[in-house]
Amino acid sequence: MLRAPLPPPGPTGPDGEPALRDLADAPDPPEPPDILDVPWTSAPPRPAPPWDPRTERAVFLAVASTYRSGHTVDHDRLMELVVRSLAGGPLGRPRVPYRQRATTRAGVHLLLDRGESMRPFREDQAWLASLAARVVPPDRLTVLDFRLTRGASRDGGRTWGPHPVPPHGQPVLLMSDLGRLRPPLPGRHHATPAQWLPYLRRLCAAGNPVICLTPYPVREHPAAIRQLTTLLTLDRGIPVRTGRSAARVGRRRPGRGS
Repeated sequence: MLRAPLPPPGPTGPDGEPALRDLADAPDPPEPPDILDVPWTSAPPRPAPPWDPRTERAVFLAVASTYRSGHTVDHDRLMELVVRSLAGGPLGRPRVPYRQRATTRAGVHLLLDRGESMRPFREDQAWLASLAARVVPPDRLTVLDFRLTRGASRDGGRTWGPHPVPPHGQPVLLMSDLGRLRPPLPGRHHATPAQWLPYLRRLCAAGNPVICLTPYPVREHPAAIRQLTTLLTLDRGIPVRTGRSAARVGRRRPGRGS
């Protein structure tokens, strides 16, 4: 007769006691790795630029340019003069009005505030310097590291020169909080808003439009600062027309602070 195969041994020992493998402690699950110990597979992502990449060149051109009469007739202004003439209003010396166009012919002076309060915005300053180099011709662009208490530097802060005052009419584009943020432990090179006023007045007296790109809302800056410079918040949703309006306001301001 054929015997049936024996059943597999049960989980108990020969005397009905649990097998040794059941008495052993189950191994502990491996601990998850600490996220700080996990090496980066690539460089950490760079922060997004403050302005929309689709319009950043146009916004910078609007902010940093001066405006001069072009070769296209301003038909709206011409019609206004014609209507005024027919109504018998004062015309003054007749002259054909032309539309104004943005130009960087006067050059741009870009000052990057390297004070302690602007340390969190180093990436934004590097982005702005790169953007300026792509918009303004190299022979018309001056980029300087700037500290109000030390002056300006062309070599990354190794040496410092006097406060720059560009030629008459050249726009000064400043990226700074103008002393708005006071660090918890301000160093000896920290400048307050009141300390910025003499230099801003000096630029205005020299005929330089001053436009400051600030990471803070305009209303948070003192009124004395707002009277001497055109403040423009580093906002990703800023339209081109806002930059153009800021440049025109800054162009009309020189001499006011003298």
